[in-house]
Amino acid sequence: MEVYFKLSEKAIKIDHSLTLNQINNDFGYLIDKNLIDELGLKLQIVDKGPNGSKPMYIHGYVITSALYKYIQENSSLDFINILETGTARGFSSVIMSMILKQNNKKGIVHTFDLVSHDKPEFDNCLKAKQLQKKLSRKQILEEWNDLVNEYIVFHTGDSKKEMNKLNLDRIHFAFLDGHHDYSYVMFELEYVSSRQIYGDIIICDDYTSSQFPTIVKAIDDFVKRGTYTFKVYYGNDGTKKRGYVCLVKK
Repeated sequence: MEVYFKLSEKAIKIDHSLTLNQINNDFGYLIDKNLIDELGLKLQIVDKGPNGSKPMYIHGYVITSALYKYIQENSSLDFINILETGTARGFSSVIMSMILKQNNKKGIVHTFDLVSHDKPEFDNCLKAKQLQKKLSRKQILEEWNDLVNEYIVFHTGDSKKEMNKLNLDRIHFAFLDGHHDYSYVMFELEYVSSRQIYGDIIICDDYTSSQFPTIVKAIDDFVKRGTYTFKVYYGNDGTKKRGYVCLVKK
């Protein structure tokens, strides 16, 4: 268990002040650091071994700040539809739900992953090590059951197949962090875009050419169509820069 606390301490100590100030200036909101660090420890930190990348969850700030501003600017909306790919242990779904709750806004986070919500597949996280067994995402998220039950719908399977089963006319906000493959990223971007209007938002993770060139190419090709504004926020762990893209429908 100690390794997770040590990794968390490293993540907390990295100075992201320049990026966080930029996010705060652009969106007029920044989630409480203590809250996001606690969630990071429980839902984001994994042990990648001595040669693994350093833990970083700047995307948590980007998506919460962007969603907060979106809600403030669209106060007349009665309901917010959010789509996410790449649920993992539920970090992003939970914090987006927190923003909905904080703003007394009704909505649903539709989140997609290849791993079933109920299947005990996760052993590389703090709670699994504490209990010394594999856990399902449902078990990992028990602490946030109020948010899960009110806001989150978990979908299992290939996003190209499962997303087409959704009967959504509008997707107000999306966070894409699923398959790290050009065709999947482009499919998800096009799927969401076809259901968005002026001002709606897509956030993309892993805009990092050195590590995920196919993701960068897919996003760049999509942006060239001119239907979205484009801005990148970079987190720097001292070794590499990792980009997070905010796209706003024109």
